[in-house]
Order: sequence, then C-alpha cells, then structure tokens
Amino acid sequence: MVMVRLDRERRIRIPENVCRRLGLKVGDVLKMTISMGKLIIEPLRKIRDPIEDMLNIVKEPMDVDAVRLVEESWDED
Repeated sequence: MVMVRLDRERRIRIPENVCRRLGLKVGDVLKMTISMGKLIIEPLRKIRDPIEDMLNIVKEPMDVDAVRLVEESWDED
C-alpha cells in the first residue's frame, strides 16, 4: 500500500516506484472514477497503431524483390 497526501491545490503526487511499475510517464493521461466510495485512478492506455506494430515485427530491413514475388504468384495458378 502506498500513502499519498492531497495538497492545498487538491493534487496528489504518484511515487516514482508506482510510476515505474505501471510504466507511467510525464504527460500520460489517467482516468479517475468513483466506485462504492473509492477513488480509482487508472492509466488511459493509448490505442496502438496496427501499422506501426506490423512495421516493428521485423527488427531489420529485409531485401525483398516484390516484382519477382508477384510474378511467381502468377505462375502458381
């Protein structure tokens, strides 16, 4: 359990070890909800870009002859 104090401007400070465990960085957006009298603060995770994910599958550039691949696919018919 981590204890934090509400300051005069109603701010709380999230301890560094909590930020590290949750992967929080400066500028991240947090969602606050109230449930059964409790304050719940959750990181609002960004929706990942599927194109960026696909581009990152291969770590190093590949030498591919796209024209040859297309021509070979015609031969498969």
